[in-house]
Amino acid sequence: MLHFVLSKCRAAAVILISILSKMKQV
Repeated sequence: MLHFVLSKCRAAAVILISILSKMKQV
């Protein structure tokens, strides 16, 4: 259960980082 939550948080973090990088480029 804990491993599932960690993987989900990691995926969300990757998405947030990608969005932030796109905003910086613009």
